[in-house]
Amino acid sequence: MKRSSQERDTNDEVHPMLISKQECHDLERALRLEWLELNGCGVFASGTVAGSNTGRYHALLVVTHAPEHHRYVLVNHVEEWLRVAGQEISLSTNMYPGVMRPQEYRHCFSFASTPWPT
Repeated sequence: MKRSSQERDTNDEVHPMLISKQECHDLERALRLEWLELNGCGVFASGTVAGSNTGRYHALLVVTHAPEHHRYVLVNHVEEWLRVAGQEISLSTNMYPGVMRPQEYRHCFSFASTPWPT
């Protein structure tokens, strides 16, 4: 299921994408819920609510080169960590063949598209 980070209703009003803790913790659902941020100039960022890149162009910075319209991924992923009281806590989720490590989508308590996808 693809959703723009800003959805429009029938009155053409923009609404932010808000995902609950329950949906964030449902891995199958969180991997199907995708966000997309566009700048209107051929540069975009996209990903899943779970934080794992599951699509070819899921990345934090993708540029399109005109006139051929080739896409170039400049920033694919960032490993996110917190250091609290000397303890490191991973916030990233990565998919590898047959395994998902670390499974830090479980720490997510919500997902919102404003002011940017977090």
